[in-house]
Amino acid sequence: MKNYRLRKYIFLTLIILTVAFIFSQSLHGRASSDAQSGRVLSAVLWVLQGLGFSPDPGVLHHFVRKAAHFTEFAALGIFSGGFAYNLGKLQNRRCLVLPLTLPLAVAICDELLQNFTGRSCEVADMALDYAGALFGLGIVVICVFIQNKRARRKEHEN
Repeated sequence: MKNYRLRKYIFLTLIILTVAFIFSQSLHGRASSDAQSGRVLSAVLWVLQGLGFSPDPGVLHHFVRKAAHFTEFAALGIFSGGFAYNLGKLQNRRCLVLPLTLPLAVAICDELLQNFTGRSCEVADMALDYAGALFGLGIVVICVFIQNKRARRKEHEN
């Protein structure tokens, strides 16, 4: 029981930190955001060119920006799913509302926040963010499924 309680607080802390990170990135203006993704783009281009590829920098820049959003929200999905799983174990029920609604609310707020910093607010970005969160939540669901299957197999063997 204590492990679930401790893990619940660890996941809650990770959720708070992830949301703070997401919102802090949204507070950057267009120029600052472009500079940040430009640094990542340079590193990715360097690696790809070292491997013999020569991608279009404009297309790659777009991909890097979208991959960053997807990854941030995948982490939020993992942490929300982990929190809900441990909370459900403490309350002996399934808690799916939080990991399904929190990332959507954060995605909407994130895009609206970007609108105030001179960046665009796009429904497609909200959908991409939410897809990242669902991907992360899917990872948690698969891990829980595997864990439960192993526990049942071990219980059956004894």
